[in-house]
Amino acid sequence: MLPSKIEYVDMVSTDRITRAFSATGSRRPSDDGRRTGGKMHEREFRAFVSIAEIGRMDQAAKALGYSQPAISYQIKCLEQMLGTKLFTRDSTGAQLTREGRMILPSARAVLALIDSMKGVCAAA
Repeated sequence: MLPSKIEYVDMVSTDRITRAFSATGSRRPSDDGRRTGGKMHEREFRAFVSIAEIGRMDQAAKALGYSQPAISYQIKCLEQMLGTKLFTRDSTGAQLTREGRMILPSARAVLALIDSMKGVCAAA
């Protein structure tokens, strides 16, 4: 039996994240006990993708309608869940780390799937 579209995206995303950790030697959250059993939220993925595309947390926060501290917290939560830093931050903005670049396509795929599900529900 073939997996559904949702199961397939989940398998691909999980595989990409696992490879990102394996390739860098980064510890996964379950390895050090941080935030295990937690959840990743849509708003965290939206913050991550927005910062990656814009390159600045303050401008990404404004584009999403959040405060800058709120978007920083969302990234902190996502980084804790994944057990790795996703951005390097300095006075010029935020740049993706190697791990961040590796999971960006998966984060975009997750958001596309969420938007697709919302579209189906809205049309029903």
